Amino acid sequence: MNVQALFDANEYITLTDYLQRLGIKDVQTYLKATTVEDDNNYAHINEAVEQFMKYKEENKHIATLVDSDVDGYLSSSMLRSFIHNKYGIDIQFFIHDKFPKAHGLNDREIQKELAESNVELLFIPDASANIHGNIYNKDGEQIEIIVLDHHNNVAEREDTILVSNQYSPNVVNTVGSGTLVTWHFIHKLDEKLANKYISYVFISILSDSMSLLSDENRTFVDRGIKDIHPYLEPFVDKYNKDNTPKSYAYGGIIPRFNATIRLADKQEKSDLFECLCGNQETLKKTLKTCTHYYNQQNPMCADLIENNVDIDDVNQKVLLCKINVQTPLTGLVANKLMSKYNKPIILVHDNENECAGSARCPMKLQKVLEASGKFNYAEGHDEAFGVSYQKKNEDDIKNFLYTLNLPKPIIDVVQSIDVEQLSTSMIRNFENYDYLWATNLKKPTYHIHGIKLKKDDIQVLGKTGTTIKFRVGDWDFIKFFCSHDWQEKTFIYDEMKIEVIGTLAWNEWQGAKTPQVIIDDMEVKKDELSFEDLF
Repeated sequence: MNVQALFDANEYITLTDYLQRLGIKDVQTYLKATTVEDDNNYAHINEAVEQFMKYKEENKHIATLVDSDVDGYLSSSMLRSFIHNKYGIDIQFFIHDKFPKAHGLNDREIQKELAESNVELLFIPDASANIHGNIYNKDGEQIEIIVLDHHNNVAEREDTILVSNQYSPNVVNTVGSGTLVTWHFIHKLDEKLANKYISYVFISILSDSMSLLSDENRTFVDRGIKDIHPYLEPFVDKYNKDNTPKSYAYGGIIPRFNATIRLADKQEKSDLFECLCGNQETLKKTLKTCTHYYNQQNPMCADLIENNVDIDDVNQKVLLCKINVQTPLTGLVANKLMSKYNKPIILVHDNENECAGSARCPMKLQKVLEASGKFNYAEGHDEAFGVSYQKKNEDDIKNFLYTLNLPKPIIDVVQSIDVEQLSTSMIRNFENYDYLWATNLKKPTYHIHGIKLKKDDIQVLGKTGTTIKFRVGDWDFIKFFCSHDWQEKTFIYDEMKIEVIGTLAWNEWQGAKTPQVIIDDMEVKKDELSFEDLF
């Protein structure tokens, strides 16, 4: 297993050691969670405030464009709710529908709707206005635009005031979400009221996988999780198992919102957005809608991978894949393929002269593709972005990807240790910090080697037989969601050498506490006797 350990095998590690090694310089300040950036660090924020106030006071028609992900829904709903509660104004909103993976103004349907509207000022939170030409309303008036964004490929335009953490030299936190940038805008308008929306920012930071190593992001997560906004409470109460960041991100409201935004029809998406704005007439129905689409998306992804995805197996550095149907699940399918093959995935649909889709990578690749000049665009985040290229250039693209000098994906672990080095102090040192772990600040993960087992030592548990367990000394090792096919291909030897990557925890059952390793990944090889073992 290709692992990189933060610490040597014999080092004793505390939380402070771990956080410092991850790059957090002042651990005390970080854990105190009181860092909030000065709004004025954002370039053009005062211009944006002045523009909004001018249009508000002149009773101009104002709207927001809702980007097609959780960060987009939270940033626009927070902005719309704030304006309603502060000024008594219900601004219009536009939602991507026929092109659900379009972003910002790069959507012909949205451009048409705006051209038929009387909008005079348009907010674009969590996206951009990256198109050629200006946008005009039905009266032929140019629509002025305020962009509140965090992406690194936003074009500056004459009709646009750009407020961005990527294009503001004084901003310290360049890894905040679109909702965080939008929050700084409303905070500039009313600090007290803006503070009521901190939980919107908290959830967006998790949903967009923003770095939790940032002091400011840590502050919003810490404060937001303790003060959930009333408009969000019904969703949290319904979907979250507990009040930890992990519960929000995995199996909680974030994947349910994502599924609804990807798969629902326009009315259902509008109902969700209205609920987040505080109009909860459709709340009961929307809760059911979110559950419905959440339950649908994984089987749909599995079916797409099996029946509709063609993988180019020639290139072992970057997999260029084709999907033969249009689907809003392209990004999610690409992500599942990346997890399966542990290498960058470019998943595109053939649209006559253009191939377009999503890229998901276990390393930073977006800027590499963008700088190559071979793609129409490669826009988004470093490891998750939209991509497009001309079909006639596909052979050239394949050659370029084949010659890329990419590092082999490395799995970061806290320590790489022999199974005999496992100690319950490794659990105790980190067992009270579940409120910290999420996205790139993960619960300490260990690489454990030197495990020797017989095939009969493997227990298969659960009604579906998809949980495996074995015991080494005083420690239980358990792995969930092991398909029958995976088990048949993995446990093929009578005598095995096993390496695992996993987290450590206590298993409490009927009053007894047993140390256990919860396995994320494992590698099984045949245990062949060495020359020394024969004598």
